[in-house]
Amino acid sequence: MAISIRRYGIHTMISLDFEDIGSKRFVNKRTFNPHTSDRLCEQYPSMNKFVDFDGGNRRNYQREHKKRFISVGSQIKNNIFSTSAVNGEWSGFIEYLKSEEYSEFIKETLGIDSFELGFEWAIIDDGNDLCPHSDCCKKLGTHLFFFPHLCWRGDGGDFMFLDDANNTNNPEIFDFKTHNVIKYSDNCSILFANSENFRNWHSVTEVKSQISRRVFQVIFWMKGDVKCYQT
Repeated sequence: MAISIRRYGIHTMISLDFEDIGSKRFVNKRTFNPHTSDRLCEQYPSMNKFVDFDGGNRRNYQREHKKRFISVGSQIKNNIFSTSAVNGEWSGFIEYLKSEEYSEFIKETLGIDSFELGFEWAIIDDGNDLCPHSDCCKKLGTHLFFFPHLCWRGDGGDFMFLDDANNTNNPEIFDFKTHNVIKYSDNCSILFANSENFRNWHSVTEVKSQISRRVFQVIFWMKGDVKCYQT
């Protein structure tokens, strides 16, 4: 299914035709039309707006997540950015993500009733990765978009779903028997649920590039207080 919305005299196209890979995980390797994808990459927020991520003490002494980010949303501690600061193609894209059409698609696909939106632009620099982890219990799901720089010629930065763990206390990738790798590539997005039944462990492989890995994620936060199922 494709959705066309008119903004600034052009059509912005996003495809909701995802491949279901099981366990409430979905992959779309042609998220936008090529024009839109290129424009969003070109207009990705400036690097000088990003700050180091401070995730506090991670569960079970997991390794620190070394990334830089800017974020929007009432559930995010470092609420330091405003969607009004984006322009061009990003303005239309953000407006679409707030639409009823997108909201209904997310509810139906992930099987959730209601949520609050959060947005995060995140960068991982050369030599860094994200260790295996499952998301906090207030995240009902995530829609992750890859935005490689137009000059990206690097390696790594791939997203991995991880299953069949020997250890979930403080695991590394080798503690999981099954690795489902989604290459960090232009125009690709990943949608996945997070719940007690679908913990969806994941990680990001080491970035090997002088040009940083760039992503944008839409976070679907649970409304109100919740008793956490995580230990």
